[in-house]
Amino acid sequence: MKTRGFFLLLLLFTGACFAWWVIQLERLNRTNLEMQEELLHLRVEQVQNQVLWQGIKDSSAETPLRIQVGSLVFFLSEAQWKNLKNQYPQLELSRDGDYLFIEPRTSHLAFIREKAKAVRNRQIAESSLFFSLLFIGFIWIYKGLVQAIDLSDQQTNFLVSITHELKTPIASSRLLFETMVRHPVEAEKVVELSRAGIESSKHQLDLVESLLIASRLENRSLEFPLHRVDLSSWLHKEVELLQREYQHALNLELAIAPGIEGLIEDMSLRLSLANLISNARKYAGKESFLFVGLSKKDGNALIQVGDTGPGIPDQEKKRIFKKFYRRGDAYTHVHRGTGLGLFIVAETAKRHKGRVWVEDRKPQGIMFNLLIKSP
Repeated sequence: MKTRGFFLLLLLFTGACFAWWVIQLERLNRTNLEMQEELLHLRVEQVQNQVLWQGIKDSSAETPLRIQVGSLVFFLSEAQWKNLKNQYPQLELSRDGDYLFIEPRTSHLAFIREKAKAVRNRQIAESSLFFSLLFIGFIWIYKGLVQAIDLSDQQTNFLVSITHELKTPIASSRLLFETMVRHPVEAEKVVELSRAGIESSKHQLDLVESLLIASRLENRSLEFPLHRVDLSSWLHKEVELLQREYQHALNLELAIAPGIEGLIEDMSLRLSLANLISNARKYAGKESFLFVGLSKKDGNALIQVGDTGPGIPDQEKKRIFKKFYRRGDAYTHVHRGTGLGLFIVAETAKRHKGRVWVEDRKPQGIMFNLLIKSP
């Protein structure tokens, strides 16, 4: 918010400077036009003075033109008269009887004003272009800075989250082993503690595997051979395995259409399905009803995972697929996680030449849609 406020003030200041610059240019152009018009009137006086200087007071054969300026009468030759008209093309020199009339040409005044208008328009266009480039530069810098801050926050969240995620199972495993070493334990208890240790180590292994897969998906270093499968049967089998993992505690509603085939990479798609179901159960609550569906959409296979939880705000729906992104602060998160689950889902969709999106589910909840290519 501080960064946004600072850039807003900077943008307002730049806009005010631009407005002041345009106003000053307008004043300068107006002053310049007035000076040029004043110069024309000075030319009129200059011609009058030249007539007074060149004219003679006696008539002769060479000076047939009688000119009266004010109360003074002068005589000019035809050559002098033509020279005056050629010397000052911007002025209209005419005679009415003996009287000399000198005034700026209307066409020349129009030319000066058009030229001033063209200069003004060019200056405004150049100023607008400069301001537009400056504005685009500000926006580009602002976006880059916001992205850098977001990335820094996400990395901090990730480090805190991964520390918590690893610390808990490691501490549990250590406690189990210390219990077995320090205290006599019956055989049945040893088996029970060993199972707990295996479960704890499995959590660590799953976490490390998620980190590796996320890195390989992003860097395109993971081999991704797609093979053709009966996606309906595959999804039934994976859902059953997840039910066993959760000890049949999932409240599932299945809508898997039969006979749908797909081109898939088994490991990444299995992990994506597990992440979607895990997220649904985590954020919607253990008692929430989950939906898993498979259908055809535009000739491709559409896997859907939904819940009846509180949903996701609209402004968060595009950001949840970013790497390390988690809503809120890492120190205030209620639910455990690393911010990699939905990122893996999004990258898996790309590698399957498909896409993933999220939408509200009526009357309540959220629906994740994973579209993958069918053969």
